[in-house]
Amino acid sequence: MLPTLSPGEYVLFDRLAYRRRAPRRGEIVLAEEPGTSGRRVVKRVAGGPGESVSLDGREWDLGEDEYLLVGDDLAASRDGRDWGPVGRRAILARGWLVYWPPARMRWLS
Repeated sequence: MLPTLSPGEYVLFDRLAYRRRAPRRGEIVLAEEPGTSGRRVVKRVAGGPGESVSLDGREWDLGEDEYLLVGDDLAASRDGRDWGPVGRRAILARGWLVYWPPARMRWLS
């Protein structure tokens, strides 16, 4: 997730954030990587239900319950461009605060 998150930074995630509303484009989320047994990844929401997303010369038309998740460093990230859209249930929480190290504490927008 460079440059947004650097190695060694710790993030607080809100597991209740999406009980009242759906994930929004641009938010940083904690999600289960498809095809793995519970491996969790931190990604950014690039598109949500009913949207069309174009990246790297490819286009995804997202279905009613689909989200495309990508890493910020597109050249080095393994993300939705590799495994495709994920369902809403794969998104576990919304990132909201980098809390460690204290000198780099900040809100995630």
